[in-house]
Amino acid sequence: EEERAIVAATTADVQHEIEPVLDREQILELQQVVRRIPIAQAVVDHAVDLVRKTRVKDTADAP
Repeated sequence: EEERAIVAATTADVQHEIEPVLDREQILELQQVVRRIPIAQAVVDHAVDLVRKTRVKDTADAP
């Protein structure tokens, strides 16, 4: 049910008022920090596997 609420909230033609929490420089700085975080090969492999499964070439490959 939560997933349906998320879809409804994100596909409706409603404009929400948002307030910035970071400025451009802060975002760029955090991007650099994230790039320095080591990632285990198993995590990379899992992420690549998930991405590949979203690319449906044949219905047998679909998750």
